[in-house]
Amino acid sequence: MTDAAPVKEEAPVKKEKQSRGAIFIASFMTLAIIVCGIAFFFKLYKFASTLFENGSDMLGFAVLPVSNYLFIAAGFLMLLVWAYLRGEFEDIEGPKYDLLKDHERYEAEERLWRQQQKG
Repeated sequence: MTDAAPVKEEAPVKKEKQSRGAIFIASFMTLAIIVCGIAFFFKLYKFASTLFENGSDMLGFAVLPVSNYLFIAAGFLMLLVWAYLRGEFEDIEGPKYDLLKDHERYEAEERLWRQQQKG
């Protein structure tokens, strides 16, 4: 194994630009989620009001599929919250490096096995 080259510290200006970019992206995504959430609840309200205005025929037609959709969506939301609370999103880059290390280890074991088979 070779020693890793010393890591250079980034200039403060570059870190400031990165943090500004991250703040911009986070705020843009938060705004987009809020706007989309408001639009979703508005459409859901309009759907519910249409159901109750047009009588029982429309109510019976749409209640079952929409309630199933909302039930499944609530289940996925609970799974997302559960995964977040367990810390599943803390290290999202780690598993790919673990996979690469495991692959290298398996290849080394296979080479050793093949040498033992030959010799």
